[in-house]
Amino acid sequence: MDIYYLLRTICENISKEFPNHSIYINNISQGFKRPSFYINLVSFNAEDLVKGELNKDVTIEVVYFAPINERGQCDKLAQHVTHMSLTNLFSSQALTVKTKPNEDDVRIKITGISGGPRDNEVYMTIDFSY
Repeated sequence: MDIYYLLRTICENISKEFPNHSIYINNISQGFKRPSFYINLVSFNAEDLVKGELNKDVTIEVVYFAPINERGQCDKLAQHVTHMSLTNLFSSQALTVKTKPNEDDVRIKITGISGGPRDNEVYMTIDFSY
C-alpha cells in the first residue's frame, strides 16, 4: 500500500470531524487560514521480515492551528476540546485505509498517539504499523 492512501484517509477522517477547517499537506506558506490542520509525514521505516514481506512503521504529525483573537491568543478550552476530538478520532486500535477502487481496504494498526496543546496549536503524533 502506498503512503498516499494513508495520508488521504487521515485527511478524509479529519475533514469529516471538522468540515469547516482547511487541511494542508504541503508546506504552509504565509496566509494560511485558521482554524486549520497540517498533516506531515515524519518518518517511514520498512523492515524485511520474511521472503519480501515488509513490516512498515509510519509516524504522522497532525498540527491544529487554533483560531486566534486580535491579541494573538486562542481559546484554551476550545483548543483542549479539539485535542480530545482528535484523540478520539484516532483512539481505535486500527485505521481502515481505502486504497485503489478494485483493491480491498487495508487495516493499519495504530501503535501510539502522543502530544497535546502547545501555545496556539495542538501537536499530535500518530504511529502506525502494517
